Amino acid sequence: QAGQFDTMFMLDATPTRALSVDFVQTPMLWYPMSLIATDDINVTRWSDLNDPKFSIGVALGTNSDEYLTSIAPKANISRFQNRAEIFAAFQSGRTNAGVISAVSA
Repeated sequence: QAGQFDTMFMLDATPTRALSVDFVQTPMLWYPMSLIATDDINVTRWSDLNDPKFSIGVALGTNSDEYLTSIAPKANISRFQNRAEIFAAFQSGRTNAGVISAVSA
């Protein structure tokens, strides 16, 4: 509001967030999404995840969450606060897949 900032953080520009935050028109950064999955999962398209046999972790409220929810409504989606929780759920077997940024993977 003052035209200044003390810190910058990465925040996915979702339509809901755009109601409260003015995002720049051209993204400053692009990052690819990736899927971590158990060896028995063989998918070639994101839409292949639209099956209740998949239990997928994703970060709550992110673009990844919004996209996964739209293309895989039949999957069991678990939403977590951060990537560490996604990895923990995957490693412990609570999920059999996770959607995270490729950088995090």
